[in-house]
Amino acid sequence: MKLQTKNKSIMKTYNEIKDELEQRYLDNDGNSCPFCGSDDISAGHFDFDGREAWRSVECEKCGKEWTEVLSLVGAEFHREDIAEIMELNKEQEYKDMKRCAD
Repeated sequence: MKLQTKNKSIMKTYNEIKDELEQRYLDNDGNSCPFCGSDDISAGHFDFDGREAWRSVECEKCGKEWTEVLSLVGAEFHREDIAEIMELNKEQEYKDMKRCAD
């Protein structure tokens, strides 16, 4: 990727191009090729280590490949499970208070 300006050529750096491709991929929620824009992409199985997971992705149209990286950022819990813990805590507090009163 080259731009011409008054007898000078300005080359984008590796990181600038990488960042543009990554942003393009993220803007499309990982559903299309960041190189050609095709939504005909296929992905392999996830490998993981600790809080990160990754997999190879390939565009069926242009043949480019890249690695998709995901990070664990949190968890959602069922309301009923939290309510159950709250009830158990309440019962334990009652038992503790009763023991202290004795």
